[in-house]
Amino acid sequence: MQLIDQIQELKQKKIDNFVKYEEIVFNKYKSLYLPNYDELEDEISKTVPVTALSVTQLVDINIGDSAYFEDCFAYNFEPYNYTESVTNVSVTSSDSNIISVVKGDDSKEKFVANNAGTCTLTFTLNDNVFDNVNVEIGYKQHCISDIITIGSYPKTLVTDSNLLSKLNSVEFEWKSYHYYSGNGTISTVSTSVANQGNLTKYLSMSESDYMKYSDVKLDGEMYRAVYFDSYRPVKTYYESIDSKTNQINNK
Repeated sequence: MQLIDQIQELKQKKIDNFVKYEEIVFNKYKSLYLPNYDELEDEISKTVPVTALSVTQLVDINIGDSAYFEDCFAYNFEPYNYTESVTNVSVTSSDSNIISVVKGDDSKEKFVANNAGTCTLTFTLNDNVFDNVNVEIGYKQHCISDIITIGSYPKTLVTDSNLLSKLNSVEFEWKSYHYYSGNGTISTVSTSVANQGNLTKYLSMSESDYMKYSDVKLDGEMYRAVYFDSYRPVKTYYESIDSKTNQINNK
């Protein structure tokens, strides 16, 4: 019986995995004209387990993003001829303040990007095969005509101790308000521009970062933290002292 006839005969026996079958025939039995069909079928029916998992991030993820993991990450399983089920990959996050893992309406796992920063996602298959991926959460890049909701005014002071504890555990990314202050002195200088007369120039005024802010998102709500070590004066060239500010009344 010719080798090609053997292949056709076994195909008629409805063996599902033809790729695996052909590999066995041409590699293990290539020197034999009459293989042991029972032994061959037993090998084809064996489960080939997954021994390695590698995960690749496909897209950038920003604050506020939420999606199923398979939409943003690609899974690669080894060996190439595995037959084990790979539908039960679970994911855990090293920092739920940055990325939290939640269940969708269909009970499938998805992620929610809560705050900017970097954390590690661990992808696990059947409790024994895993891969770690470091994921950086950034800020969205907006375009002209985008509508950006920045909250409402007036703001309310957070006083709940449990909420404050959660917020204080977040790593803040401080940004300066770039407010001005000076030493209270001014000088008048002449200008060479026609019909301008004298020009008052506040020589002592300079920009500083004595007041900073950081916007953080927690459980779907946006909060603004404010830090300052000096008060903002009522005039940009004034000194930053209690008698030259109205901000002290807002404590």
